[in-house]
Amino acid sequence: MTVSETGLAGIRTGRDPMAGPGFFVIGGRVLALSLPLMVGSLTAAGQSIAKLGLLTYHGETEALYLFSMVQPGFILMLAFMESLAIANQVFSSKSVRTWPRGDVRRATGFFSGLGCVAILLVAAGIWGAQGLLPEGSVMRPVLPEMALFVLSFLPFFLFEARNAALRGQGRTALALVPFAVLIVVDLAVTAAGVMVFDLGFHAVLLGNVVGPLAAFPLTYLLLNRTVGPAAPVADPGYRRNVLRMLIGVATPTFLTTFAGSVAAMVIFPLLAGLGPDAVSSFLIVVRMRVLFIIPAIAPGSAMAIMINSRNETEHGAESRRILSCGAAMIALIYVAATAGLYLGHGWIVGLMVPPDNPPLRAAATDLFRLLILTFFLIAVGTMLQVILEHLGKGVPVLV
Repeated sequence: MTVSETGLAGIRTGRDPMAGPGFFVIGGRVLALSLPLMVGSLTAAGQSIAKLGLLTYHGETEALYLFSMVQPGFILMLAFMESLAIANQVFSSKSVRTWPRGDVRRATGFFSGLGCVAILLVAAGIWGAQGLLPEGSVMRPVLPEMALFVLSFLPFFLFEARNAALRGQGRTALALVPFAVLIVVDLAVTAAGVMVFDLGFHAVLLGNVVGPLAAFPLTYLLLNRTVGPAAPVADPGYRRNVLRMLIGVATPTFLTTFAGSVAAMVIFPLLAGLGPDAVSSFLIVVRMRVLFIIPAIAPGSAMAIMINSRNETEHGAESRRILSCGAAMIALIYVAATAGLYLGHGWIVGLMVPPDNPPLRAAATDLFRLLILTFFLIAVGTMLQVILEHLGKGVPVLV
């Protein structure tokens, strides 16, 4: 048993894993469970940054521009993927003690199928939108590549739905193993496509497909082993629980993320009118901000898992202490991290943009300084949003 699973072990055996009211005791428990989640999330964000770096340093200006312009479609597709994966993770965490564990595999299959249909519909809609745009539109030539980019995430979603269920069972450290396989294969394939075969943007698509396909069998086996031989319960409770996840978790989460897609649909075409440097610098800074924000998702998920894994009839005092102490500790950590990020922002931009492209480096540096406060505000806000969504309080987040 890993240290990250200690808290859930206490929950399963009936012991109070949050014994002791101390701020650092509770914060330490949250950090212990969230650390594997944090490593996985940071790795995923770093993977995207690495792909940007490959295109930037290899001089793939056109591919970098295309990678920037397909982001609205990516965010729209991400809204479906993220909402359904979160719903499955919450379903799985509630199955630790409250709901039948045998329903985890059935729910994972349902959410996987629903997500695949959603991704296919998004790709088809993007492809068909070509006929709605005028000939001179800056987005019209991008739409076919955007549709392919969305389709390339089908294998990833099938993988992520099962990995989310594994995390919901409290096996956050174990879930890192197949994820590490995915990252290594994805980046290796993308790097070979960019530097050896000169595939440009299509190297990114190839990595998106091959990495998850290589890791899927492993996460499938690990989930089956974790859930065990428990059979699904043939009663209407399963359908009621799935419906609760769709209405209380998936739908508000989707609508919240969709708002970001609408914003991206406006921002990136507007920036395109200012030139490729404006588009690329915005993407670089936003990706770095995502990398900074991603760790805040992990403690939010960890706190929600700890609460959801408790019996629904248990007293809420412990849940409130988890939330208040855990969230306060993460906010303090982010205060220090934001200050350090501001002091080293010039060096960080230098890692992403080569010195032989001074206009892009200057644009990215100026934008970084301008948006530095949003790094902290969105990180803490994201943590609170994740907690609420995972606890079935997605409607207040949407509002």
